[in-house]
Amino acid sequence: MPRYSLKGVIDEYRKEEASFTGDWEIELTRRLDQFTRPVDVLYRAIKLFDSGKHDRGERLLETWQKSFEGDATIYNLRAVLQENKGDHDKARDLYQEGRRIDPTDTDLMQNLFSFLLSRGETESALDVVGDIITLEPEPIHYINRAALRIRMGREGYLDDFREAFKLDPNSTENYISEMGRAAIENRSHLDKMVGVMEMCIDGRPAGTDIYLQLAHVYLLLNKQVDAKRTLEVGIDAAQSDADARILATNIALLDGNYTGALMLVEVLPKRTGFDGYKDIEEAVRGMLESRKIKEPPKPKMNIAEAVMTGSIIEMASKPKSEGTFQRNGEKPKRNDPCSCGSGKKFKKCCGNC
Repeated sequence: MPRYSLKGVIDEYRKEEASFTGDWEIELTRRLDQFTRPVDVLYRAIKLFDSGKHDRGERLLETWQKSFEGDATIYNLRAVLQENKGDHDKARDLYQEGRRIDPTDTDLMQNLFSFLLSRGETESALDVVGDIITLEPEPIHYINRAALRIRMGREGYLDDFREAFKLDPNSTENYISEMGRAAIENRSHLDKMVGVMEMCIDGRPAGTDIYLQLAHVYLLLNKQVDAKRTLEVGIDAAQSDADARILATNIALLDGNYTGALMLVEVLPKRTGFDGYKDIEEAVRGMLESRKIKEPPKPKMNIAEAVMTGSIIEMASKPKSEGTFQRNGEKPKRNDPCSCGSGKKFKKCCGNC
């Protein structure tokens, strides 16, 4: 039988239905009468289900599946429909029968994997995703197995992530970032996520989210030194000034330097033109307010601090006339009363500064 996926059939059906200018139902009937291909049966069934005629659609599939004994896609669609109706026993039977008919149909196996997970049958789901990887070694399948192994407390998840990285580093990093976010929100599997995210940044620059999330996990594990180290590594790997500032802001907050954090973050919107960074600035200001810390006057900065905060760039862009002092009137003589109003002679007062 030709190889195709249920999702692909449904997507193509939607495209054809949207572009067809005649009577779509008549066209589907004509195709079914003339061609009797599996895809024509599926198209007709989808139309019946869309019209609310579920029983007729189910009878159509049940009748035609005997004509296409080597095609598991009809079983796949029937199983999905039974699952949606809540008949899980029948859905399971259809998935298993479809898998027996075509053990290489990874599309059906992925739906079976999701079905087993939804039923809490993690051991069986782990076996299925292993079979999928054997047939189709794609990053998402390794990610699914790794996540399942973490949930079940099994070893081997780091090896799965490494294999996924080899195939597609960027998408794998995105999945890891999502998993890290979930671990932080649920306060679960934090020790394992440390290993996963450390692997993510080992020997290669990662996205800013990974460094921030790893630092967050370390803080939840009461490892502040490791959190700060992670942020410092992230600054070295940052691909933009804005990313470096966000990481540096978090370091300042870790050190309790809330004023320094505010100095770093308050220039982000004007530098990037992205107002979203104002949320970070408001959060830092909120920290200052919640801790009732009075913001001290900004001290004079040295060259390193000035470069860090962007002041050197801003000062260099100003006309020099803005920074020159111009005296109005004549300079007072040494024995004249001081112009500050102290009552002392100029030489004993401001003239002695």
